[in-house]
Amino acid sequence: MYTVLGDDGKEYGPATTEQILAWKRDGRVDDETKVRRAGEAEWVLLAEIPELSGRAAPDEDAPPPLPEAWATEGTLAQAVPASGPLDPLACFERAWEVFKANGGLLIGACAIVGVLQLSTLLHPVLGYVFAFAIAGPLYGGLSRLILLTLRGTPPRVAEVFSGFRIQRNSLVQASAVRAALELLVTIPFILHLQDIRPMPVYLLAICGAAGIYISLAYVFTFPLVIDRGLGFWEAMESSRRLVMAQPFRVFLVLLLAALLVFLGLLCFLAGAVVTLPVAMVAYCLAYEHITRAAD
Repeated sequence: MYTVLGDDGKEYGPATTEQILAWKRDGRVDDETKVRRAGEAEWVLLAEIPELSGRAAPDEDAPPPLPEAWATEGTLAQAVPASGPLDPLACFERAWEVFKANGGLLIGACAIVGVLQLSTLLHPVLGYVFAFAIAGPLYGGLSRLILLTLRGTPPRVAEVFSGFRIQRNSLVQASAVRAALELLVTIPFILHLQDIRPMPVYLLAICGAAGIYISLAYVFTFPLVIDRGLGFWEAMESSRRLVMAQPFRVFLVLLLAALLVFLGLLCFLAGAVVTLPVAMVAYCLAYEHITRAAD
């Protein structure tokens, strides 16, 4: 673990090696930035620490660092436009091409996530545990796996669990906050539908609109945490700002993804083996587009 001395003279951390490497890729720190190892008093230049400067020998047990987006010529991710408005249909067209090239990996990863989530839905307590604590690391890991694939370095399927070792605390915090917000706006519907307390139509409409806003605004929280090394609140705010720059286009991506998965489920669940991975890749392509455009 390290503490980073920012240009503003403030100390940031503790931060893991993975987080600092992500900050370095984003230009937030460089080789001249001063850092201090946990338990040490002396500040040193980032360039003097091999694992942070990129000169360290590769660690086979460590997760592969995310490469610079669009850095590898000829990767499938380069099909995403660098600027301009998000094209929802193009995301799904390119997602299909990515799926055809990496079907086994994507099917395996999405199957793991899908089975784990469906198994918790059968138990009310486990369902809340998943929503509040497991969804963030699991979907963060799935996003990382897909992003690595898009950037030309397909990982092992076990990378779907990388959210439990990379940015785990921030992913759990983001998961808990999102789940709490979503639960808050669904309580009036639960009370109304179970005849515990009738709710006026306008209140249900307000809560419904709030639920849609929460789902839309914070949709890219998990990939921002694991991909950019952000804290949970910074990731949520960054997601909101990015989405609100073109909310209808992002909403259309999510709507098409939901319809695609629904159609797959109608085919006796078998169709979801294809439609769920394609929908997740389209989601990650949309993330790549809007984050690169913001950069």
